[in-house]
Amino acid sequence: MKRSELLLGTRRSTLLGETLPGPTRRKALLERARLQPTRFQNRAGRHFFVTLKGSYVVLKYGQRVYGRKARFMDGARLKNRSVVPVRIRPKRV
Repeated sequence: MKRSELLLGTRRSTLLGETLPGPTRRKALLERARLQPTRFQNRAGRHFFVTLKGSYVVLKYGQRVYGRKARFMDGARLKNRSVVPVRIRPKRV
């Protein structure tokens, strides 16, 4: 077998998809970091996380709960609400 025939065979198998490449960098990063922690907590003391789409969620018994409002930041009650993102900012009392 000539070297050119061997190279042609590997190119053909690559083009036909016979050899599957590993995951792309983007896929590997998405699988690794799905939720990013934040400094905010809700009324029950559960921490907020940011999803890859930018929505804020709270984990309750391992399930994602949407639409909660932040009451605490780093364990202390919120005093300056302008530091809280609008999506989880509680109403003025």
